[in-house]
Amino acid sequence: MPAGLQIKAPGDTLGNVVDVSATNPLPISSTVGGSAVSNSNPSPTASTPTAVAGNAIVPVTAVNATSLVVKASPGNLYSGSMVAGATAGFLVAYNSTAAPAASAALTANLTLFVVPVAANGFAAIGGDSIPDRFGVGITFLFSTSTTTYSVPASAALFIRGKAA
Repeated sequence: MPAGLQIKAPGDTLGNVVDVSATNPLPISSTVGGSAVSNSNPSPTASTPTAVAGNAIVPVTAVNATSLVVKASPGNLYSGSMVAGATAGFLVAYNSTAAPAASAALTANLTLFVVPVAANGFAAIGGDSIPDRFGVGITFLFSTSTTTYSVPASAALFIRGKAA
């Protein structure tokens, strides 16, 4: 940090300033999960394993399907995957509460991910620690086109999604 950097003291209404440097970092004050967070007690950055069912995200799955409604309302997508059958196509993450009609146009503002899937292949999306936000709903499509919902001759063997 540049020498002599000063900022307004957190929570101060009188205009006092605090010197900030590598040896005197910006003071923080907050709580996470009821525990005080400070420079000497930082916020946790890793998930801890749990056996509590209420703390888990239950995946949604479909077998021999061409679409899967992962969440029928706005939500966060954590991950998704697909195993294709004999037909190659695309795993499309669509911002919708239902699959469009066959041959309907896939609008760009609702198509949030498109991942190619080889015949008898596997594709995955997500898996980041920060989920992707879907403002309408989360529906996965298996399509042979990226511009229209072209239902393939053979369905995907398996489709899976995790959302909250």
